[in-house]
Order: sequence, then C-alpha cells, then structure tokens
Amino acid sequence: MTPVIGISVCIDRGQRLRAGADYLYVRRAYAEQVRRAGAEPLLLTPDTSPEAAARVCAAFLITGGDDLPVSFADAGAESSNSEHAEDGERIAWERALLARVSMLAKPVLGVCYGMQLINLIHGGTLYRRLTDEHPSAIDHGGGSSTTRHALEVVEASPLLSGLASGVEVNSCHRQAVRAVAPGFRVTARASDGIVEAMERPPFYAVGWHPETDASSRCVYDNFVALLRESDPSLTTGGAP
Repeated sequence: MTPVIGISVCIDRGQRLRAGADYLYVRRAYAEQVRRAGAEPLLLTPDTSPEAAARVCAAFLITGGDDLPVSFADAGAESSNSEHAEDGERIAWERALLARVSMLAKPVLGVCYGMQLINLIHGGTLYRRLTDEHPSAIDHGGGSSTTRHALEVVEASPLLSGLASGVEVNSCHRQAVRAVAPGFRVTARASDGIVEAMERPPFYAVGWHPETDASSRCVYDNFVALLRESDPSLTTGGAP
C-alpha cells in the first residue's frame, strides 16, 4: 500500500495570481519530492474538513508561507502585525488539522513556515523579524529572496540521517524559531545559532527548503521511511 501524504496550500486573495478571485497554490516541488520518495502527494484545501483529511492521509506536510504571530499564548495575537501576514483562514485550518492529527499520532513534516507553525502550536515563540531582533544573524533570505547557508547538524536525527555538518541548504525566511516549544529537541542550527531543525515525534520540522535543494533531498526519503515505520500496514514498495 502506497502511503498518501497530505500537502497544505497557500491562499491568494486576488493579490498575486488574479485580481478579484481567491486561488489556492503551492510550489510543485513539494509534491514532486513526496512522489519521488515513494509516497502519493495529495493537495489539501481549507475547504476539506480536518477529520476527512486525517482519514485519507497517512502523514502531512505543512509547506512554506508568510509571517505568523510571534506566539499563540496570547488569545488576541492572531495577527502577525506584518504586511506579509499569512492568511488567517489558512492558519486556523492548519491549527485544527494538526490538533486532529496529533490525536492520531500521524507523522507531520513542517517546512519553513511549517516549522514555525508547529513551534507556535506547541507553546514556542518566534523572532518577528530576524534581521531586527538578532543583529548577528546571517542572511536567511525571506519573501522573494532565497539564499544558501551551511547547516550545522548538532544531534543525530532519523529525519536528518545522511546529512553532514557543513552541507549548504536553501533558505527563505524572515522569521525564525526563538523559544523552542517544550518537549522538542533541536537537531540542527545555522552558524548563527538559529534553529534549523527540531522534532518531537510524530512532529518533524526543518527551517530550510529541502524540496529545492538537491543536497537535502534525503529529508523526504527519511520522512517517508519514518511514516512506513509508524504504520506496519504500509509496504516498502514504491508508488505505482
């Protein structure tokens, strides 16, 4: 049985794609890497109930996005107070999805915004704007700017197996994890100390974009392997 991995999407309110119409979109590279790693990608819309998504999918991938609040601890902090704020409907739907998935202990991989969201949901905080609040930070990109920097693997991790210290990865984030959520283990940092990977099974997260970086493709292979280990009903056969 080939596992299905649900992939979250972004919402455009007529600002980027076509004026006057709502669109759902996501970079195709996420689905391509899931497929290459031996799973079936399934794009998930906020119009799908979290309960239905959890029934259909064996695991989930929370993709990149725009700015989040610095914390969910304050009930009134639903806005990031940023001109680049992520769509509120997307945030609310993904929070509901991850709450449901957590009850079922299904694996989740968060990428960039996805890592930040996982951290917030579990009680962590973010740097609102990394360049302003961490003056010694290296360039992590953000918005339309993508950069490359070395990754320092600080602890062994099943998700990062095969990655060596010093490997360069693609980075594109204005915000970053500040206080790590309770119970999560940091598995990689950049040279400036910024958290680049963290985990608390079944939640795994990276701050860079492995779907766009050939040297980091093993992240998707490892995630699918973790998924198969978590569900004995899944075979090791590739996608049909």
